[in-house]
Amino acid sequence: MKNISILGCGWLGRSLAISLLDEGYVVKGSTTREERLELLEMNNIDAFKIDITSFEEFDDFLNVDILIIAITSKDLDGFHNLISQIQESSIQKVIFISATSVYGKLNKVMTEEDAVLKTPLAAIETLFRENTFFETTIIRFSGLFGGNRNPANWFK
Repeated sequence: MKNISILGCGWLGRSLAISLLDEGYVVKGSTTREERLELLEMNNIDAFKIDITSFEEFDDFLNVDILIIAITSKDLDGFHNLISQIQESSIQKVIFISATSVYGKLNKVMTEEDAVLKTPLAAIETLFRENTFFETTIIRFSGLFGGNRNPANWFK
């Protein structure tokens, strides 16, 4: 049985956690807000309050096989700290949720071979891609909607 931690159980991370629980995985989830811990626990997610900018130790949260990172933070120092902790943990695989915004607005089909902008998000992707202590997959989402995220909200 695989144990998975999801760093960032917002609307996307929490839905993913619930799906993984339904598939029989053991799931730990994090939030930066104290008031959201109870919501995670009500969904049978082992809840942790974690903010990567605080540079605290996340040992128990990182005691898993797979880490999914679904946070919007662009704190490069926070990610350096997180990666150093991952290197010392049992994590074998990291899935980093990124965004197609690393490409800019070029109005064309983009591929992984296309150049990215020099942005904090692209720099964070590079930290994970160049790390050799664990395997990393980067997923660049675009135009996500669901829950309270309705595309019509952007056209008001």
